[in-house]
Amino acid sequence: MVARLVSAPFTRFLYQKWKGFSREVSSRELVRRARGAATVMTALTPPSAVKRVLLVVAMEQEVRPLVQRFGLEQIQPSPFLRGAPFVAWMGEVEGLVLHVVWCGRDPRFGNVNNVATTAASVCLYAAVAAFGAPDLCISAGTAGGFASSGARVGDVYLSSKCVFHSRRIPDAAGHLEEYGFGHYRSPPLGKLASHIGVKTGVVSTSDSLDAVPMDLELMRSEGTSIKEMEAAAVAWVCQTLSVPFVALKSVTDIVDGPRATREEFEANLEAASLVLQVKTDALLRAVAGTLLAQWANDGSRTAPAAPAAPAAPAAPAAPAAPAARRATDGTTTTATNNSAPPPAAEAPRAIPTVVDSSSSSVAMSIGPDGQSFEVLRV
Repeated sequence: MVARLVSAPFTRFLYQKWKGFSREVSSRELVRRARGAATVMTALTPPSAVKRVLLVVAMEQEVRPLVQRFGLEQIQPSPFLRGAPFVAWMGEVEGLVLHVVWCGRDPRFGNVNNVATTAASVCLYAAVAAFGAPDLCISAGTAGGFASSGARVGDVYLSSKCVFHSRRIPDAAGHLEEYGFGHYRSPPLGKLASHIGVKTGVVSTSDSLDAVPMDLELMRSEGTSIKEMEAAAVAWVCQTLSVPFVALKSVTDIVDGPRATREEFEANLEAASLVLQVKTDALLRAVAGTLLAQWANDGSRTAPAAPAAPAAPAAPAAPAAPAARRATDGTTTTATNNSAPPPAAEAPRAIPTVVDSSSSSVAMSIGPDGQSFEVLRV
């Protein structure tokens, strides 16, 4: 009688649970999980409190400080299909279930980090299929910033919208052109940005570290504050699966500054990753158990502008920006730069120095509470 009550499908389900969700999961099963998980979420304002967060990170240099900060445990065996390079960790922050996934490395090219759009989008889809849809997904990492939009080395930005600036697909009706840009809007979290002391702005994505003049023109037309290589791809997956999404990016280099992007990026990557760690911690602790809607903009600036930095040598003139285009949702794209001065740090301990595009030293330090930090430009 007992044998008749236990169906074959149920037996297989128990077996998979016992195996820890075996690495040998069929692609059909991955699709089924992702679709089922996505049905419980809405695009921007989930009806329930934030209890589960998924972070997607492209570089090991960016993910290691986060893993150490939160004391995360690597998930073994890997929850992903055999051969997938992705690595996942899990932990808890203020009662919040946190999954962090790193895109891993590519052994064909000297074990380089799997950066850019393809790896990020596939990694996120695999993570949602493995863990279910989170209440919030965050593309966390480092990026270039535009001085013309108020960005400085060491700043951290929360996305207001993500776009692609190198997917140029003109067509007669304009639909493919706008599809190329994407216009993936993040929840309007102005209050959250002010609360944790970060700026907000448009994040623009491509698969290239540098940018050609046409890229720069298109980014200016979108009011871009941050240029990077993953966020819009992650945002597309999140929109498709109805998962709320934001990008949290720490500035390593100034796109419209005089210094070479690669040189400035490599010099500041470690320090920017540590600042990202601090702000990610603050964000998670703020949203844990809350509704994202309560962190929405209220129509006014909730924080004063950050103190101006000392004058720097003038950057080379940028190409003239074309007239602002209108997105498919009927809104004109503009830049948003809400910022709040970082809280004062008590008895700070020094962390690596970064150098901004004006060659003036930027000393960063983190307070003993592990939360506060300050940036001193001298």
